[in-house]
Amino acid sequence: MATAYGGTDAPLNTAVATSGRSPYTATASGVTDEQHHRLSISHSGKQCLNLGTGNIVERSHTIFWSGGEERTAGIGFAISNRLAAKGITPTPISDRLMSLRIQLKGGNHLTVISVNRPTMQRSQEEKEQFYEKLGSCTSAAEMDTIIILGDFNARVGKDWKSWPNVIGKHGVGKVNSNGLMLLEFCTRFQLSVMDTVFQQKNALKNIWQHLRSKHWHQIDHVLSNMAAKPFVTLTRVNRAANCFTDHKLLVCKCLFSIKNKKRGTRPPKKLDTHLDDDKKALLELFLDEKLSTCKTDFDELKVILQNAATHVFSKKKRVQNDWFDDQDLEIKSCYKTRAWTGML
Repeated sequence: MATAYGGTDAPLNTAVATSGRSPYTATASGVTDEQHHRLSISHSGKQCLNLGTGNIVERSHTIFWSGGEERTAGIGFAISNRLAAKGITPTPISDRLMSLRIQLKGGNHLTVISVNRPTMQRSQEEKEQFYEKLGSCTSAAEMDTIIILGDFNARVGKDWKSWPNVIGKHGVGKVNSNGLMLLEFCTRFQLSVMDTVFQQKNALKNIWQHLRSKHWHQIDHVLSNMAAKPFVTLTRVNRAANCFTDHKLLVCKCLFSIKNKKRGTRPPKKLDTHLDDDKKALLELFLDEKLSTCKTDFDELKVILQNAATHVFSKKKRVQNDWFDDQDLEIKSCYKTRAWTGML
């Protein structure tokens, strides 16, 4: 399970939960399934109180974060240790953007971008800079399957006729200025707002309740390009989730097959370990080449030793005991005599 955290422009009354050494608040989540194993890649709001970048290893997850010096924004991922074991780690871009690239089966790649867009109170220049950086990330991954998820602080409305292939027929409410910027961005990069595609109750779409008007709005979104759209099976709000925030948990269920980490060739159980001068020189040459780039990782060292054994030593030939011994001639003579007697 991988969870992405983002956001600090939360209201003052937003509760903050402390997990280990990193306080955070959750807002939204996206989920992927790897065959029959449930692995999630999600976004949630994070009040990043830590400067710079870092990570914390928990019992089931590893939390990565990126925060600015002013502590006005933060972004992050919480990746399950099962994914981390495959060598999957996110790349921090800024205090509002973080990306995660996963290799899929078949040679394709999945790029997940966690975002925390500036709120309505922020300047127009800051909003444009955010979309400029997000556009650069999207362009760099244009050959990949792309999913962008996070707190966009934008209402996209339900005018699907004016924005075909961008929003679905099941949007909520009216569009605002932030929503127009988001829709223009989606049109430019051919992205679809997946939380407007599926028909369901408005209670399963709305994320956040306005403090004064008490109206519910859809401001957290999951975007996908055309390559990722067929793999998204459902996007909805999990109202029962307690995320210590005024945002409801947005879940996007997808179906992806993640490529397993490449392992070394396992040598045969029994090898001919007879070591002569030629094999000794070949073994030293192989280990000098591979160990020079080996990190302080036991698993990598184990793979190198296994490959070295397979490369240098051949499989031990199985020698079977001969069925016949020195009495072979005598046995054959008795057999012939008995066979001839049986014929009479």
